[in-house]
Amino acid sequence: MPALRRLSIAVALFLAACNQREPVAPAPAAPRRAQPPVAVAQPASTTTAAAVPAANPCPKRPNILILVLDTVRADATELDARSRNHTPALRELATHGVNFTRAYSTWDSTPPSHFSILTGYVNGHQTEIDQPEASLAWQLRRLGYRSFGLVANGNLSAKFMRSVMPFGNYTNLQEQWEAMPAEKKAPYLPAIDGLIEHYDSQPNDWYRMFVYSSADEILSRFDAKLQGKRPFLGFINLIDSHDPYFPKPERYDLAKDGPKLEGVRYRTLPPELADPESIADPERKAKIKALIAKAQGRAWSVSEGLTKEQLRIYRKRYDAEVRDTDAAVGRIVEMLKKRQLLDDTILVITADHGESFGEGGLLTHSFNNSGDREATNRVNLLIVFPPCYGFRPARIDRSCTIADIAPTLYDLLGVDTTALEDKAPPGNFGRSLLPLLGRESAPSQTAATAPSKGSVPEAERKKQDEEALKRFRSLGYLQ
Repeated sequence: MPALRRLSIAVALFLAACNQREPVAPAPAAPRRAQPPVAVAQPASTTTAAAVPAANPCPKRPNILILVLDTVRADATELDARSRNHTPALRELATHGVNFTRAYSTWDSTPPSHFSILTGYVNGHQTEIDQPEASLAWQLRRLGYRSFGLVANGNLSAKFMRSVMPFGNYTNLQEQWEAMPAEKKAPYLPAIDGLIEHYDSQPNDWYRMFVYSSADEILSRFDAKLQGKRPFLGFINLIDSHDPYFPKPERYDLAKDGPKLEGVRYRTLPPELADPESIADPERKAKIKALIAKAQGRAWSVSEGLTKEQLRIYRKRYDAEVRDTDAAVGRIVEMLKKRQLLDDTILVITADHGESFGEGGLLTHSFNNSGDREATNRVNLLIVFPPCYGFRPARIDRSCTIADIAPTLYDLLGVDTTALEDKAPPGNFGRSLLPLLGRESAPSQTAATAPSKGSVPEAERKKQDEEALKRFRSLGYLQ
């Protein structure tokens, strides 16, 4: 009995010692396509993405690719628990990344929201804050980064969008289309016009420009952008989910729509939208005029006169376009894999704003932030880090904005943002999300560039802003 008692005590002491040791992180299992990201089991107010020991040291200067899914609202993809849309590429990426489930755009229109993504400022587009040196591309160039931009949205022109001016090797598809002579456009027109007519709409210059500026055109140029020295900062804008909602026919069965339905912005308007002054009822007139004013003067962007079934069809077509966009994301990832870039590239996936389908009586977006917040401002934000950083896949249910992207990248790279933050009132510069990932940042002494070194002269700024406003109007955002 004494010997048995001694053995029992020894076993108990051994087990107690084991419980006090640091747990050993298991080797990561191969990702399973159908599995959602691992949710960290902590309250939403304190949720973090736990770090695991990294097998290899991370590069001091990782590649960075920012992928903006233009006009994709949060609940249109499987990154959002509410979504019923099938987006397998994004779902698979979430099994490797950190998914911020309560991310919001700072603005519901393209120029100011991209300004936030690329600078870290919440407000300040076309103000004194808006200078080329405020751009992420400018700051990272000082760290030895090569940069490139490959965008579809014509509002993101390097002629007047100052936050994209510092990008090298910059391509804007809509600008290319507009500058293309008729003889070069001709080979594209049969397929483009065929798709437009497939959706019961008449071809016009606006439709053609958007159909041309597709993910296929972006991807045909992407691999060439990857060639060159590293590290690189890449910026891609995919516009396929933007109206007019003409998805690829292989992803959408038009026969299930029922009655014909024109593209949203060139549809035939009911009399009260076409001429609100003719409305006899004063209350009705005031309501319609208020909605048109909220839509920045765009009567077609008011949902009055559309049936629930018509709104449902527009949303169905939009969801199919999001599936087109998701397929393009998958192809981008495959191209990164082929060039063996995933292990040293940080991939940031987000959107500039969402899209409204009748919420608040409005359609599409660009309502000066006065539309339905969940429809037009809530977006996805997924950051996929190289394995060396050791962040476990997670869903983080903490409010954040797209203005937090640049500060997070600066924090990771050790860039002191004091000079940038001091240019704006308190609260107007985003925050680093790294503390939510279980890592303390350690900024180096790399200072941000002083604003006086690259500021655009006042006369040039005014000219750029006038060109930007003209472009914004030409794309139908203002009347």
